[in-house]
Amino acid sequence: MDIDVTFLTKLKIHCMSNGIRLDAGVFSRLTLGGEVPLTIHEHPTTGGITLRMGEVYLNAPFDEWYCERSQALLAEASDGALEVRYDGKSVPCDVLPLPNYLSELNSLGHRVIDTTISHCDRIRISPISGCVLDCAFCDIPSRRYQRHEADEILASLEVAKQDRNIPAHHMLICGGSPGPNHLAWFDEMICTVTANSGLVTDVMMSAREGDLGFIRRYADAGVSGFSFNLEVFGDESAAYIMPRKHVRSSPHLARTIEAALEVVGGKGRVRSIIVIGLEDAEATLRGIDFLASLGCEPVLSPFRPSRNTALVAHEPPTEEYLTHIYDRALEIVATHGVRLGPRCIPCQNNTLVLPDGSPDYWYS
Repeated sequence: MDIDVTFLTKLKIHCMSNGIRLDAGVFSRLTLGGEVPLTIHEHPTTGGITLRMGEVYLNAPFDEWYCERSQALLAEASDGALEVRYDGKSVPCDVLPLPNYLSELNSLGHRVIDTTISHCDRIRISPISGCVLDCAFCDIPSRRYQRHEADEILASLEVAKQDRNIPAHHMLICGGSPGPNHLAWFDEMICTVTANSGLVTDVMMSAREGDLGFIRRYADAGVSGFSFNLEVFGDESAAYIMPRKHVRSSPHLARTIEAALEVVGGKGRVRSIIVIGLEDAEATLRGIDFLASLGCEPVLSPFRPSRNTALVAHEPPTEEYLTHIYDRALEIVATHGVRLGPRCIPCQNNTLVLPDGSPDYWYS
């Protein structure tokens, strides 16, 4: 599909700031008259509707408090196909479904979605519900802290791998951070799940102090990439928004990233999310420069005020702010010889980056 990339960039930024509206007929069509959900709100940055417009993927909020002001509309075209209407133009699109196992139990009798969910082309598993950290932009701290064993996760993973709605091409292990007494368990669980998953696997986790030998151990088990997330860079903002992470994890971020780069290399295999919209632009840009200078690829994740978070009433970032950050970020990463992540094109759905036609961005 030949679509103006400049227009799609503008559309993506608009929807990340304002969400998207759904025509009533489209809502009824996609939900089969209200019988099936469009989202399950299992995480702030995935709690929208996922659209595919050529090679551009977009997860857009549609039922949050700020979405009524959106100028983007998902509607039916004259031929019955779906399209996004924005700024006097229309773009044909597909709507990606939710997985078909939302109500299923695994072979051990546990709900699959307690640990496992699929997005685009990826299965995401969460070994821990809840979190020992307390980041205000995240909904995981609001859940009861609970560990899930490797056999439970692998049983749910087998269900997810058979799903026809969302065929899996790779896996991400993420979720809440473990307490210090659970680190040995956490490392063993990740290695066991990775080695038995049959999928290319990345791990998203907080940086931590002490021995970094776990990185080599993960890689030996089959982990191919890491995301150690910065999220908020400025000291004052980080101390207010994510006080525990700022003290327990952030001071160890640089050395953890450097260790991961030594083990798995660059070219998108080591990334770090920075949340866009919770501090002044200059602090965020310094954070992007800090990550890129290490050889780590920054992932721009626009803040979403979402239910079950402490910042549910906080305004999302403006389009002008997102545009400024995006334009400057492209300049910064080019200076350091890295790219904006993630490299996987479908996984860009909830991040501020678009494929540019180069082999640097791919389908996993």
